[in-house]
Amino acid sequence: MVKFKNAFLILYLAAAISSIMMIYYEAIILETIQDWGYWLALKQLPVIGANLILLLSVLMLLEVIVQKFTINKLKNKIREQTDEVMSIKSKLYDQITHDDGSNSESNDDPNQPSLEENEDY
Repeated sequence: MVKFKNAFLILYLAAAISSIMMIYYEAIILETIQDWGYWLALKQLPVIGANLILLLSVLMLLEVIVQKFTINKLKNKIREQTDEVMSIKSKLYDQITHDDGSNSESNDDPNQPSLEENEDY
């Protein structure tokens, strides 16, 4: 999909450049074509859709920019959530190791009742 998208963007970029050239250098292009012997009766280039291609190219460029901003925003959100998850995991790990340490200390005390005796409560 990425290769297709890159090829599509290159195609649109080429179309945009050619449509800009057609708009600004219309007289020169028509003169060159008439020098080759084609379209001798024309005073103006036929409407090929240069304006439409230019508009679509601008829209494509806006889409690419919005996609890049959206991707960066989502990556930052994922990074923040990953950091939050790691923080919660570390707190949980500290809590578990602290509880295990206190349980092992309480089990060493002979006056403490065993866990089986406390199950009735």
